Amino acid sequence: MMVMRSSGQSVSKGGTWKGVLLLLILTVLSVLSMDILGRKVSFIFLPLTAIFLWPRMENTVASIVSILLFGLLLDILSAGPLGVWSLIFLSVFLIFGQHRRLKPQTFFPAFRLWLVVLVFALVAAYLLGWFAIGRRPDIPSLLYQAAAAIVAFPFIFGLRQFARSLLSDAEKGRA
Repeated sequence: MMVMRSSGQSVSKGGTWKGVLLLLILTVLSVLSMDILGRKVSFIFLPLTAIFLWPRMENTVASIVSILLFGLLLDILSAGPLGVWSLIFLSVFLIFGQHRRLKPQTFFPAFRLWLVVLVFALVAAYLLGWFAIGRRPDIPSLLYQAAAAIVAFPFIFGLRQFARSLLSDAEKGRA
């Protein structure tokens, strides 16, 4: 069950904007590609990390609209079928977002849950891509992109934890 907050309820510490900022950065980075061992690897699954790590205290409606728009932006930037990434992003947010309050704060439990999210998104990208373009997507390419997201997750998680500690220390200093 999703709880919608009215605009009269306060959203602590701008959670939605923190999520939007991380999603913007990772969406821009996701269209980059590298040549690794003679194979072109892109980071198309990177924005899912931002959705997985979406702040707990957020405005649900603003979050859904932001995630929808960034999914469309990624579709445009990656020259893919319009709506595929929006559907994947919103599915991840709505399915796995129900457990945001219970989301693990330590790395290993978060990493295990991240792997589940990534497998879900990988299967969804394969099936939706097949439906949208009329032919099967290249499985090795999708697997390399998922592997890049797996490798990037510890760095993004660590940076998020570091930023969280900096922000909480700054707020303690103001009090």
